[in-house]
Amino acid sequence: MLTISKIDSFEELLKLENRWNDLIKESNTNTIFLTFDWISVWWRYFGKEKGLFVLIVEDEGRIVGIAPLMVISRKIFGKEIKKMELIGMPLSDYSDFIIEKNNTEAIDMIYSYLERHKDSWSYIKLNNIPQDSPTLNQSKEHFRSKKLFNLSHSETCLSLVFNDEWEEPKRKMNNKSWRKKIRIFERIGSLSFLRCNSDTEEKLKILSMLIEQHKRKWNKTPTPSMFNEEHCRFFFMDIIEVLSKKEKAELFYINCNKKPVAFMLTFILNNKCLLYTTSYDIDYGRLSPGLLLHKFLSEECASQGLREIDFSRGAEGYKKRFSNNIRHNFSISIHQNMFLYILDNISNMAEQKIKQNEKVKNFFMKYEKKLRLF
Repeated sequence: MLTISKIDSFEELLKLENRWNDLIKESNTNTIFLTFDWISVWWRYFGKEKGLFVLIVEDEGRIVGIAPLMVISRKIFGKEIKKMELIGMPLSDYSDFIIEKNNTEAIDMIYSYLERHKDSWSYIKLNNIPQDSPTLNQSKEHFRSKKLFNLSHSETCLSLVFNDEWEEPKRKMNNKSWRKKIRIFERIGSLSFLRCNSDTEEKLKILSMLIEQHKRKWNKTPTPSMFNEEHCRFFFMDIIEVLSKKEKAELFYINCNKKPVAFMLTFILNNKCLLYTTSYDIDYGRLSPGLLLHKFLSEECASQGLREIDFSRGAEGYKKRFSNNIRHNFSISIHQNMFLYILDNISNMAEQKIKQNEKVKNFFMKYEKKLRLF
């Protein structure tokens, strides 16, 4: 028989680490962004002024479901609105309920609990749920007779799968134009592709260099670097230190004459490499160091026997040059009144239009904190 309980203190959450990670291994959405390490470190840096609302579903003492939720209160038109969402947003590229495979009853129990405690939330927004998550179909089934439920596409996610179709991207990476890029670099000096060693201190040193390079590049654009925020910098320094000790975080970079000209931060889990963020020296921009680093990473992962490189959220043109697989993320919205439901639908439609227009997208991202209600 299934039972459900709520955890609203961080101290109680810390007691779940081993059982949490055991369940992750048995779930469909086994991603670095749902590991206990990511969730707990994220909460330390971003949990202030948020309410912890983690639901635990158990079957005779065995955890079979976790809803890693939080509540954010804000004023809209003078009225307090409580938004419930998954812990880790917006830094997590993928998120979900953590559910034992084939145990859809646990998802229903989570939703039933939330319906019984409507005073805890005004609306629920579950972002970046992968297309193969059972949460999507079970959510539609659970709310099929309710009007204030919405399921919408949120992100396109590209990846490079090392299967028979890998030969075509591999051939393109070794054509004349790529060889020309490398030769141009080599005229300047020696070119080398490096993987940061396993020493944690060295990784933190390289991460600091990536952060400074990222700020220099993106602060000259309409979408400034996320690393401008001090707590964001400290979060990544902390999470990389934690994950490096478990061989789940890797940094790659290109040197030209022993000077780093491009960096990559990646996460390794389940024999997959997730490329989280990149940067390059804008003084070398015309030589495409970022693209070269993507090429070298692809070849390195293939030689190491990894099964896939996940380029994470977004279908930018440079990702399309390397990918051979497309997936999609979806968002689930659940409301208690028609007013917020209509606002959410307008927001979703506007967001899709914004993504189709690069200039409008850049403007929106620049002023996102001031414009976005949802």
